[in-house]
Amino acid sequence: MLKQSPLSPYSTAQQYIILYAALNGYLLEVEVKKISPFIKSFLEYIKSANPLIMDDLDKTGELNAETDEAIIAAFENYKRINQQE
Repeated sequence: MLKQSPLSPYSTAQQYIILYAALNGYLLEVEVKKISPFIKSFLEYIKSANPLIMDDLDKTGELNAETDEAIIAAFENYKRINQQE
């Protein structure tokens, strides 16, 4: 899941978001072979839709309920948007 190119490693924030998604069941609906593209697409979405999540995690390294709630909301929005396509 955290497999990444050595030339473009995941930031701390990206790693946290990926692990959060996995540990909280957000990837259960995704076929195993589609997890990597899903993660890449979601990280691009969250970077453009709510960049403060990643900025805050990368700058402070602090994990809190507010950040978790923002990640949950981003997953729900992303899922809704992708179901419409």
